[in-house]
Amino acid sequence: MDLYALHVFQTVVAERSFSRAAEKLFRTQPAISLAVQRLESDVGEKLLDRSQKELRLTDAGRTVLDHARRFENVRRELEDALAELRDKSAGRLSIGANESSILYLLPHLERFRRRFPKIKVQVRRSQSSTAHPGSDRHRILTGTCEPSDAPSP
Repeated sequence: MDLYALHVFQTVVAERSFSRAAEKLFRTQPAISLAVQRLESDVGEKLLDRSQKELRLTDAGRTVLDHARRFENVRRELEDALAELRDKSAGRLSIGANESSILYLLPHLERFRRRFPKIKVQVRRSQSSTAHPGSDRHRILTGTCEPSDAPSP
């Protein structure tokens, strides 16, 4: 089944006309008719009742239209997700920090969230010895801790 044919079908239904759908899609009316006929052939059902002046959806047409709209939404979500990945404007940031470092990080995290609202930030409270990059089996991407006031042994 061709996704473009589903898009053509949706447009025909929305415009309630093969001719208006053709204008909207910058295609000829015969090309639009052929795309719908091929879709009907693919699904093995008539999707539109053409016996009257006004186009009417058949039961199969309503089902296909519902699923075509779902495909369209998934396609848009995929495009958006890929665009976000390319723009580096979405993702996840995991930070491990001890209790006192978390208090220091809060204003910075607030600014970060305003600047990158689609990046999910997760802060895990950790002991200083485990709050460093590569710890926690790579689940923490960055870590911070305060220097100890105690002298080194």
